[in-house]
Amino acid sequence: MALELTKKEFIDRVKGKWKVTTKLSKTKWGYCYVDYMNSIEILLDSDVIINQRERSLLFLIRHSLELGLKDYIYFFIKKLNKKIDLKNHNIEYLYKEFCKLFTEMVKKFDIDKSLVDDFNSYKIKLESLKAIINSLDKYSMAFRYPIDNKGNYYFSENVDINIEEIIDLLYYVNKMFLGLDSNIYTRSNLYMAESMDEYYNATMKESMDPR
Repeated sequence: MALELTKKEFIDRVKGKWKVTTKLSKTKWGYCYVDYMNSIEILLDSDVIINQRERSLLFLIRHSLELGLKDYIYFFIKKLNKKIDLKNHNIEYLYKEFCKLFTEMVKKFDIDKSLVDDFNSYKIKLESLKAIINSLDKYSMAFRYPIDNKGNYYFSENVDINIEEIIDLLYYVNKMFLGLDSNIYTRSNLYMAESMDEYYNATMKESMDPR
């Protein structure tokens, strides 16, 4: 186990796999989502018995879902010129906003019916995943801490969790998260609308140029 290794043994072990030092800088919602999904894959591909790491795995899954929803909520509100509270960690709230904003995108940018049908197909799995995660950890606390701020256990009794089902749902939903934005651009009039906006802004800027 990593906790049993000395500092030198740990560094020797990770050399060739990771850089021992790294840098953090400003990034985007989508990059964070992919980062956490990659961490899930690393954990699943390791020799660790999942039942010995279930809380950390479930936290990574929950946080990946939150980041995926927030990535698209941010994408939608930028295109719709709206404001939404992205500080909220409630999966139910984020899921509802995600679905509502997609519906608004469909209306505003005439998204092709085939993409709407694809979205609704993925949405069935997304709703199932949301329901499971929300029932276990509504506010992103129960997988991180054993007790709440009142000293009550988040899981006072044994709770049976089908991790295989959760992972299957997550990877199904991941297919949607990785391609929805590009599909919207190619199967709607969003690209044309943005091109017209850019042309209008450029024309206005040129007309106001005193030279």
